Amino acid sequence: MEMEMALVERAMDLLGTTRLPWEEEGSGAWRHRLVNAPDGVGWEGPLRTYVERTWDKRYYLRDGDGDRYAYLHPNGICVLGFAPTHEAVVLARKAKGSQVCLEYNRKWDTTKEFQFAGKQRKNAPILQENTEVCNLRVGRKIFSVRCGVQARLLELNGKLVRGGEEAALWHQRPATEGWLAIVQLLCKPEEIVEATVSMEEYVKEREDDLKGLFEP
Repeated sequence: MEMEMALVERAMDLLGTTRLPWEEEGSGAWRHRLVNAPDGVGWEGPLRTYVERTWDKRYYLRDGDGDRYAYLHPNGICVLGFAPTHEAVVLARKAKGSQVCLEYNRKWDTTKEFQFAGKQRKNAPILQENTEVCNLRVGRKIFSVRCGVQARLLELNGKLVRGGEEAALWHQRPATEGWLAIVQLLCKPEEIVEATVSMEEYVKEREDDLKGLFEP
């Protein structure tokens, strides 16, 4: 049971789901969700997370920029973050004693605000596809992360900005608490869909790499 729950937790942290997508339904007890049942806590199946029910989870598979995700909401809001197979995420999860850090674009004064408000968000920065959102450092390797979409920047992840233990969330829990930025799309969602793949396609394309992340 402990191992099954550990796998469920890891699937949630890395993929934002409580299941391993490459396994057939019913191929392992851990694939069922641990939920509150009338008679206490027990195994019930299958239950999709809020993000899975509400957001269209899309993935960029680009060798130059690394694997990233864009969660699309029907209202035009988009959450950007790192796929678990992004090279920086993989290296950071293995790093022991190496310098690991994330630094947002210095043009944005993150010492004062993480949310860009104002009337109709007019003071929010406009991002282009090639706008640099942040730099990642793992040991001696540096990764430049671009936005990938045309959008208005609404919020940066304050947990990543403030530092401390939570600063590691971008590689420890990239699919959930470790998100990178929240933006309001200025392009058509269809453009992102055409440039990305679905979660099912992502898992199929990166299955071997993903399985390695779930090894004990």
